[in-house]
Amino acid sequence: MNIFSNILATPAKPKPRPTVKKKQRRGIEIKSQREIEIMRQSCKIVATVLKEISLIVKPGMTTADLDAYAEKRIREMGATPSFKGYHGFPGSICACINNEVVHGIPSKKKVIRVGDVLKVDTGAYYQEFHGDSCITIGVVEVAPEAAKLIRVAEEAMYKG
Repeated sequence: MNIFSNILATPAKPKPRPTVKKKQRRGIEIKSQREIEIMRQSCKIVATVLKEISLIVKPGMTTADLDAYAEKRIREMGATPSFKGYHGFPGSICACINNEVVHGIPSKKKVIRVGDVLKVDTGAYYQEFHGDSCITIGVVEVAPEAAKLIRVAEEAMYKG
């Protein structure tokens, strides 16, 4: 007798699925001028933090250092980091160095060095709206190919 014969001989009855309320999508909504201003402020917070990070980043820092800075600044401006705690994500930024894939977790082990191509993504939740953006930073002096990649990607972004 096969140990599986017992299982295979009796077809399983499907269990009824639990009823789950699906979150309704709101679709496209026309925003009021007030809502647009709040969205703009949320995005300004993100833009400010990313600009500041691009100015303070230096070799020897870790992505955890940048994460702590971003969280502090987002909160100082009256917002909450969008990413922190989202599905358990531990950081206020996503940070990747060189060939790392997007949405890297900030870490004290990820040390930034001269020539690195650093990608930083962050978001701010402000008065019920999220702002979200990212930036690519060439740390001090990057290889010509990396500098060209950063420049061409930025130009393409502005051209749409």
